[in-house]
Amino acid sequence: MSVLSPLTYVLTYQRFLDNIEPDERVYHADDPGICLRAALRAWQAVRVEARGWGS
Repeated sequence: MSVLSPLTYVLTYQRFLDNIEPDERVYHADDPGICLRAALRAWQAVRVEARGWGS
């Protein structure tokens, strides 16, 4: 998974959240954070591989 994929999804999802009714936000409010954590994990994996620690 690319690091940019989850980050792009976060931006798209935040736009979605910005435009839905307040009553619906409670069901989706944690989703951008989940995607940010996925981006962080992907970035950390890339750094590990680049340093040769993953082999």
